[in-house]
Amino acid sequence: MVIIPWEETENEIRHRISDPNKYEDFRRKDIDNGVSLVLGKVKDTDNWEPQAIRFSKDNFSMERAQKWVQDHPDVGKVLMLDMEYKSAIPLQVTKTFEKEGKYFVEGYVSTPDIDSEDDIISEKALKEAESQLVKPPYNKIYINHKTNEIAIGKVILARFDNKGLFVRAELNGTHAKFNEVWDSLQKGFLDSFSIGFKIINAFKKSVSGKMIRVIDRIKLFEASLVSNPANPFAIITSIFTKSLDNYFYDDTMSEQTKSAPPGPIIWPPAPPAPSPALAPEDGESPATMQQLKQQISDLSQEVENLKEKVAKIEELIADTQSEGKYVIDELKKIISMKSKKPLIDSEHKETSKDRVAQKILFG
Repeated sequence: MVIIPWEETENEIRHRISDPNKYEDFRRKDIDNGVSLVLGKVKDTDNWEPQAIRFSKDNFSMERAQKWVQDHPDVGKVLMLDMEYKSAIPLQVTKTFEKEGKYFVEGYVSTPDIDSEDDIISEKALKEAESQLVKPPYNKIYINHKTNEIAIGKVILARFDNKGLFVRAELNGTHAKFNEVWDSLQKGFLDSFSIGFKIINAFKKSVSGKMIRVIDRIKLFEASLVSNPANPFAIITSIFTKSLDNYFYDDTMSEQTKSAPPGPIIWPPAPPAPSPALAPEDGESPATMQQLKQQISDLSQEVENLKEKVAKIEELIADTQSEGKYVIDELKKIISMKSKKPLIDSEHKETSKDRVAQKILFG
């Protein structure tokens, strides 16, 4: 492997001291404002030694970072002496990340299902949001919609499928809360997504006797990692890390985006299955069944509404027929009378129907 002494990422400047493949474990310790030292445990030994120095771009340019290294030639030795009395804090991430790798999260940021606020984001709206979610500045992933803080990740892939709007996001390893977030993802304390958006168009719809708001068009601003989503199907489906040495191209992603090696950590388990009477067939997801049940419920409600309209029309027709029959009977009576005989005698009270009959007969 060719060692590149200096390299830049989006958020860091990295100075490699030795090959990361030489080590079996890593620890990272902050040693100055915006500077941290990565220590490696040499394979099959108990020896630790400096492997890399990392500089935050918030504090350092490449030129300044190189000067810092020149001014601190013994930084590794000083820290190693200090470690004889105090242990450095181990990184709470998998070893593939610790070896200069990257870390990812995948799942559904939203689905066309009824949420806890009786809203549905339509398939149409989610399909339109697909393109919005991969374009800066709205491709960011935050923690619990805290958009005033640095993003914990960014979307690198988005696509709408039969379950909802699926994303793959790269996490920000330099974020101050990265270790907390990654540990929470691994242990299932952080297991869902949510999206922040502005409603452009929406309408009300009756579903199973309940009025639901259907959000048919949105302007998407961000997605967030959350513990308690409004939509129970907006879940994280997998998290994984990979070493930069093990990248390979994936045709489903852009040329600059690489796929993960086999065997990602899968979290959380699948959503609760439907009742046995409506259990999905092989290969059919619970989310799909939920959508089918919703469509059946919508159709049933529409049928009931049509039945009510038909009943009202039949009632109106019956009333009209009764009224018409009365008028015809009255006309027959009048025709049978002598033309000189008054149409209404003194004992007969004139009604609106009498007046209608006379008007039809005599104009």
